[in-house]
Amino acid sequence: LSFPKEATSERKPMRSKFEFKKDKLENAILYTLEQCGGKPNLGETVLYKLLYYFDFDHYELYGKPITGMQYVKLQFGPVPQIRQFKPVIDRMIKNKKIAVIKQLYFDKIQKRYIALVEYNKNNFGREEKEVIDSVIKRLSGMSATQIENYVHGDTPWKAPQMRDVIDYDLVFDRTVPYAQRDYDEVMQNKAGEDALKGLGSISKEEYNYYEKLSGK
Repeated sequence: LSFPKEATSERKPMRSKFEFKKDKLENAILYTLEQCGGKPNLGETVLYKLLYYFDFDHYELYGKPITGMQYVKLQFGPVPQIRQFKPVIDRMIKNKKIAVIKQLYFDKIQKRYIALVEYNKNNFGREEKEVIDSVIKRLSGMSATQIENYVHGDTPWKAPQMRDVIDYDLVFDRTVPYAQRDYDEVMQNKAGEDALKGLGSISKEEYNYYEKLSGK
């Protein structure tokens, strides 16, 4: 199993505030391979990016990632942190849950993972599976080059220095098409809630004026 050379020289390590869930990572890999592993584009590079979006999209929507794995910024996009990812892959190979093959794909050597067992259907919650299915639907058809170009526009990847661990909190600076929530609508709703809360402290005369203004 090989990784890009740059990934071995990670600097400014950031301690994750999340527990790294090896079983979730293993299951996410198996489920992804079951759903789209037969696509000719789904080599190691595309798999890395799908895992990144599983975690970062779920964190943006629900405040926690699925696997809790850390990702490192490299030139061609985010990659899993070696010390977390590699032992899981090695264990899956040893336990005959996946196999690794290399093949020629568009004049380049492509590394692919092949699932040898089914994923655990009880391992994911409803929201986790919805996020994973959404990412697979949106991105699994992209080639390695296409998904690399796509991720280069995503704020969590753009903000850090090269080879830094990517901060999950950067998802809240995302813009379209990467943002999973409409932050303008969130802000408008919050402003409306604040305004309604303030009605309790205004005078009766002022309250009556607002009632007439709204036609009530």
